[in-house]
Amino acid sequence: MEPSKLSLPVCLILILCCAWIHVAHCTTRVSEESKGDGELNALCLSAGPFQDQEYSNSQYGTVADTNFDEDLISCIKTLDGSTVKTSDMETLKNGLHECQVIKKDVGPYVNCTSRNLKRVPSTNFPPHITVFNLSDNSITKLAARAFSKYSLLRILSIRNNRIFKIHPLAFNGLSNLENLDLFGNRLTMNPVTMNNAFTDNVFAPLKNLKELRLNRNNPQPDDRALRYPDKALAQLSNLETLFLDGFTEPVFGSGFANLTRLKYLSLSGYREGYCKLSGLKNETFRYMTSLEHLLIRECQLQGHKIEAATFLPLKKLYFLDFSKNQINVQFFDRMFYGLQNTNTLKHLHMEFVVNLYTLGVCLSSKYIKYFPQSANI
Repeated sequence: MEPSKLSLPVCLILILCCAWIHVAHCTTRVSEESKGDGELNALCLSAGPFQDQEYSNSQYGTVADTNFDEDLISCIKTLDGSTVKTSDMETLKNGLHECQVIKKDVGPYVNCTSRNLKRVPSTNFPPHITVFNLSDNSITKLAARAFSKYSLLRILSIRNNRIFKIHPLAFNGLSNLENLDLFGNRLTMNPVTMNNAFTDNVFAPLKNLKELRLNRNNPQPDDRALRYPDKALAQLSNLETLFLDGFTEPVFGSGFANLTRLKYLSLSGYREGYCKLSGLKNETFRYMTSLEHLLIRECQLQGHKIEAATFLPLKKLYFLDFSKNQINVQFFDRMFYGLQNTNTLKHLHMEFVVNLYTLGVCLSSKYIKYFPQSANI
């Protein structure tokens, strides 16, 4: 038969055969590449050109840069080997196409940073992911059970978003979470808006949480109505490290007494958060007796507004940083009165606590008579 007279049915058969061979080749390659560790997260099989530049790097478990065409996608192969049929391109774009599933020794790490996401992706990522990074997006709310599919999650970062509302059940299912980063959102701690995010039991599911970052959420720290949500934080009995903004009249309520393992507290300003302390009172730290590290940096704190017994409850204090405040040496005696008998303080940092244009400072004995003798200054 002459080529010019090749019948239409024969041409169609040849085209279909080529398409079948291409898909079969992709399927075989998927099978070979996923054989052994079972760690394959997502591959899309299509009858068109398969561009897997990113998957060719064995570090990744997702084809994040594949050029998807809705008419060509046939399936998504998930981590456990099951096949999910989909024609929902929006779900795909908000999930697998936009985010990366990176293989780590501790387990799969989902990276969704800087994707302009408006909400937590509803895509079914591998159920045993241990790290979920949603930083630098535009998420405004955390819905109920937003992460409940990922019960093995240990680290959750949602820093630098626009979150102002957290559903009371948002963290349900995250009993293994150890690190929660909410830095740089809009979670203001004004009593009027407190219930939008800090209901009493919102942190109750986080039984193993060790580190919590809530700093840089209150851009007006001199608002005298601001209060720390101690009832909500009281649920975190295993918390060891806490980052907060420093309010002009800081009140650490009775709920902090339940944080018996809290060792590290930062109230720092400038790049670390918002901090403007008008003073520290004798009762400021009365419920924080387990503290070992205390950072109050760049908070515009003035030495004459620190009451004499402020640090008296901190019997275990090991590290104290007052750098870049307005302490001035004439108030050292009052400032350290409560620490004079401590034998645990080893590190005391006070850089830039006098006028920057001062040529020199003479410390007389009356200024340093209450210096803790154990400190390395």
